[in-house]
Amino acid sequence: MDFLKKIIKNKSFFFISFIISEMICFYILRTNVIFYKNDHIYSFGIDIVQFLYFLAVFICGLYLFFCGTSNRTKLIYSTLALILYSIFLHIFIREIAGLFTGVNGVVNFVEYAFKIYFIGLPLVGFSIFSIKNQTTNVSYFLLFMKIFLLLIIVTVFSNLFELKGVLYSWPLIELISLLVFTIKYKNRPLF
Repeated sequence: MDFLKKIIKNKSFFFISFIISEMICFYILRTNVIFYKNDHIYSFGIDIVQFLYFLAVFICGLYLFFCGTSNRTKLIYSTLALILYSIFLHIFIREIAGLFTGVNGVVNFVEYAFKIYFIGLPLVGFSIFSIKNQTTNVSYFLLFMKIFLLLIIVTVFSNLFELKGVLYSWPLIELISLLVFTIKYKNRPLF
């Protein structure tokens, strides 16, 4: 029984660490959006987009960390669910944003930011899964690497492309973190 509690506690600690690192990344992006467009429309719009994104990341993380099916099955199901979630939101983004606000400018920005932001959503399952299946040191390296790379990419892209650079940095960091993990730990089994 103590062994089971230790495993659940360890999974919970990694899950909480992952969620905290995602929230730090969201804060970095939100701060940069507000820095370039110090306007209520953009700050509230990015909050809506990040809430919808975080909802998917949180549910996917819960499934990948705590469900008991095989690893390959969990990864396939979570990726398919994230793709379906993205398609659903892509179709109904104006209506969903309208639930949060009636301001047309906010809805337009949410629609614009969503199309960029959610490009990387299907990669989230791989990011969570790569962190979950590694040793403690590797997992923390991957979490801190993502935050560090995001700071660099947001700084460079925001100076080059302003608001678009800030928005495009998120899907790019998801892809880069997956590629770095794949290259650095290619000899470790993913499944």
